[in-house]
Amino acid sequence: KSFDVRPDGRRVAYAMSAGGQEDLWVADLDGSSRARITDDAFFDRYPLWSGAGATIIYQSNRGGQVDLWEIDPGSRQAWPLTSSQTYEQPESTSPDGSIVSFQQASDEARLWSWPDADRPGRQLTAEALSDVSPAASRDGRMLVFQRSQARPAEGFLILDSQLLVAPMDAGTLTSDPKP
Repeated sequence: KSFDVRPDGRRVAYAMSAGGQEDLWVADLDGSSRARITDDAFFDRYPLWSGAGATIIYQSNRGGQVDLWEIDPGSRQAWPLTSSQTYEQPESTSPDGSIVSFQQASDEARLWSWPDADRPGRQLTAEALSDVSPAASRDGRMLVFQRSQARPAEGFLILDSQLLVAPMDAGTLTSDPKP
């Protein structure tokens, strides 16, 4: 999505395109105190407040490829969170901000997470299916996600999907998480 409400419910971060740029903005929910927090030729989109609401995680091509970045909206200092050859989009954070879930675009989407921004990601799913739209539980112990598989049917594809719930500490999740 192109906006996210801060966990305390007071501010909203959003992406807005103008003049050929796509930048991040922050405003109070009543629309006052609007501030542009990125202002350059790179596209910045899909803002997601960290669990504590101190920083914003977003998608950008500012490193020469599409990765996840994190920015302090006050200082406007940004730093990369991922570096890969896939297209990544933030999805959710745990309330304390120690877990960030995101999706990588490919024919077979996998879910990754990491305990904090200083350590590399941990692959959560590994099957030849498409796992998307992850959301961490409030306590960061469970993960809810959608698993999809396309199958041919009379000249077109049907998408079979399941909503799955699995413990975050289960290692790599298989096709047997509890639906």
